[in-house]
This record gives sequence, C-alpha cells and structure tokens, in this order.
Amino acid sequence: MFDTLTEDICKAAQKLNREKVFTDVNVASAIKGIRRSLVRVGVNYKIAKRVTDEMKEEMLELRGTTDVDLGKLFLKIIKEKLCELMGGKTEEINLEGNPVIVLLAGLKKAGKTRFVGKLAGYLKKQKDKRVLLASCDVLNPNAQKELQEIGDWVEATTYTAPENKESLVVAQNAIRHAKEHHFDVVILDTMRSATIDEAFLTEIKNLKDAIQPTETLFVADITTGQEAINAANTFQKQVGLDGIVLTKLDLDMRGGVVILSIREIVGKPVKYTNTGEKMSAVNLFNPGYMASRAVELYDIQKELIISGDPLGLGDKHIDRVLDKIRRPKFDYEDFLTQLKPSPELKKMIDGVPGMNEALEEVSIDEAEIITIEVIICSMTLQERRNPWMLKEISRRERIALGSGTSIQQVNLVTKHLENRRKMLKKIYKRGKNKRTFGNPFE
Repeated sequence: MFDTLTEDICKAAQKLNREKVFTDVNVASAIKGIRRSLVRVGVNYKIAKRVTDEMKEEMLELRGTTDVDLGKLFLKIIKEKLCELMGGKTEEINLEGNPVIVLLAGLKKAGKTRFVGKLAGYLKKQKDKRVLLASCDVLNPNAQKELQEIGDWVEATTYTAPENKESLVVAQNAIRHAKEHHFDVVILDTMRSATIDEAFLTEIKNLKDAIQPTETLFVADITTGQEAINAANTFQKQVGLDGIVLTKLDLDMRGGVVILSIREIVGKPVKYTNTGEKMSAVNLFNPGYMASRAVELYDIQKELIISGDPLGLGDKHIDRVLDKIRRPKFDYEDFLTQLKPSPELKKMIDGVPGMNEALEEVSIDEAEIITIEVIICSMTLQERRNPWMLKEISRRERIALGSGTSIQQVNLVTKHLENRRKMLKKIYKRGKNKRTFGNPFE
C-alpha cells in the first residue's frame, strides 16, 4: 500500500543519518524527495506541498541542534505529519440517540451491504448494543434476503418489510419498530448504484432529509483509487455525510492515495476500515497506526535494531525467537507452533507498534485452533515440511478422512498457512541475520 513512499522515506532517513545537523541543503533535498514520492503515489500536489512545507519548517527550526539522530527525528516528524493528514485521531460514530440511526450509502461492489453486517456485529460485541438492520434498497428484489442472511451470520435482527414499499416508508417503519422493541441502533442499507448519478444522490438525500439519521456514512472501495475519493467528495457536497468507511484494505491496490488524501479532500473523518472477508474484519480507523505503516515503524526488525532491544529480552533470546518466525521455509510445523505463541513471542509482539494489528489481519478464531491442530497432526512428516505436496487432491482427501473433518476444512488450513506466510514475508523481510532486514540507518 505504501511501498514506494516507504522506500523513499527510508532513503531520505538514511542520507540524513550521515549528517550531523539539519541544514538548508540536506533538509531541502529530503523534502523534495518526499514531495515527489507523495505525488507519485497519487496524492494531490497542493496537499503534498502543504504537508512537506510544514515538515520543512519544523526541521529548519531544529537547525544547529547536535547530538541527535537525524534519521529518527526525520521519521518522527513525517509520521506526525502523515498522522495529521489522515485525521490525527480515531473517531467513532455517535452512539447517542434513542435509537441511533445509521444511514449507509455507497456504490455497487464497494462492500456496503456486507459492512452493514460487520458494523452490526461490532456494535453488538464491542458496544453491547441491540441492533436492527433494514434494507431500503426497494429496487433490488434480492436486497432484503441478502441482508437477512448477513444479519443471521452476526446474530442481528433484520426488519422484514412488505414488498413494493418506498424506501422512505421502509426506513420509517424500521425506526418505529426499533423504538417499540427497544433496539439501540438501526442500520439502514440504501440503494445500489454503479455511479454517483442524479437519481442515486436524490434518493439518498430525500431519505436523509426525512429521517434525520444520527450518522450518515459513505462506504468507499480503496481499490478504485482516485475514483473513491471523487465519489465520496461528490456525495459530501450533494448529500452530506458524517464519516467514511474504507473497504478492501487487505487487497492493497492503489490504497495509499485514498488513505492519505480522502480526509483532506472530503473534509470528513474515516471512521472504519474493512480488512477482509470475515464478518469480524472491521476496525476503527487509526491514523497513527497507518502513519507508522507508511514509515515502517511497525517493522519488528527495525524496532529491535534501531531501538536497541526496547523489550529487555536480551540479544540471544531475540535471535532465537526471530529465527523461529523468519525461517525461509515456513511450513506446517512452524504454523503449528505459532497457533499458540509463547510468552516471549507475545511480549515481543505487544511491544512493537502496529504488530498486533498486523497479526489480526491473519487471525484465527479460538474455535478453529483445535480443528487445525488435528488436521496438521493427520499429515505425514513429509507433508508438514513440504506444504506444496497438498496440491494433490488425494492427499487432502486422505487428511480429511484421517482427521474426521471435511476437505473444505483442510483447504481452509492451507489458506491460513499461505496468509501467514505472506504476512511474515512482508513484516520480517527474510534474511540470514537481523542486520539484513532493511535497516535504513546503516
């Protein structure tokens, strides 16, 4: 998502780390590179210039300061500026109301209806709220059935409306039902449209004006890049909104420009992000964490190398733990040992900014762990050490039979392994020793 920007930030930090003090020349060089990088990933030039000008001013105020690590100081400044650009703080929806009414809008295939269920599950589990779902998409004959299925998955009640009703009537009846049956939150799913056209905007605006929702959220697909920003901005100008939901962050396609620019352009905060297919894959948007990702401060190797063992684990123990999780050949035996991390590994994970969030993206439910252990233990030693062998359907059928599970469950274990391997490859940047993990200060 931030690969190009991160690389340029690391290069600038590396150059500054060779200097003793900030000067007009080295600051100008670093700022020029970051500005170009921001524009290259799609950030509007005016935004990139404003942010980098503020960085430059702050760095020049420190001219003449000695006995400081300029590389670290530069990373700190750019992280703070990127965090401010993305909103500066986590903002959640307003939960004051009786009931709270949340109106969700978004373009087709943005993941809006699925997010309705994810938000319901989040509010139910994290906020202990009784949630009622309702589909106001009266033009789609399957919309109500689809929402009903999603509601069943997250154990949320779905309001069933008679056929051929207007969207406003459905919304009003759902709100009335919520009041009568003491629901805390009503989430209204609105019509689908392939484009931000006049019919779509008029429909949502009329609905919003009539019911006066507590929160109006626009769901944007980050894989569409600049189009997502334009759609959200048009919606804000024509209808008005209170927050933005970014979906498909797990796909990492053109997402950097959306995350870095949408708050500045639209003028409304990103409140939630959707990071996967699981109904639990929804998070509050955290600008600080995203800024850390952009400058790679979440990388465990850099944290250990640069900060000098901030967790107090000792060099030998760090090497031993890292060696276990960065093996070039991550197989089912490694996967089995990581299903239940050791206390030392947990301590290391908790001490590194962003590491817990990264692991949550490939998290496994507690209920699945026992099944996974049984399936892996039903493999031969050769299969556990050579995951590619499970490409043969006959092997998976034998493992399913031996473990008392289904072939679909075996397939899911292979998918879990691949996701974990991708995550580890991204975070740990494999190498033979910890000095080869891309330290920008060497």
